[in-house]
Amino acid sequence: MAAAIGIGALLVFAVRVVHWQNTHYTITNHRVIVRQGLLARDSRDIPLPVIQDLRIRQGLIARLFRAGNLEVQSAAVRGHTELRWLPQVHDVRRVLHELVQSLPTPEPPVAAPPGGPQPSNPD
Repeated sequence: MAAAIGIGALLVFAVRVVHWQNTHYTITNHRVIVRQGLLARDSRDIPLPVIQDLRIRQGLIARLFRAGNLEVQSAAVRGHTELRWLPQVHDVRRVLHELVQSLPTPEPPVAAPPGGPQPSNPD
């Protein structure tokens, strides 16, 4: 019985390691790119301007290794993406936050003058 539990635990661990080895995160100055999967691939791009919040989650084991999960909240249809088991997760969050903050702020729309647009005067 103990051998079956040990083999089961080892199998679960192996599956998680294979999943982790086949998950890639790329942060550019325009977007966060998430690619994962061994046989079937899943790909997700999150443009930096739609990122609204960054949250770190760390359990005890992750804290010992200075790793953790980074939750990215965005204004996109899939508004929540979790980057799992990131090494140096606090540094990744800091860099991503700096990239989002460095984006140019959009110009507010120009308001029309009171009374609506003025007709042009043909001279």
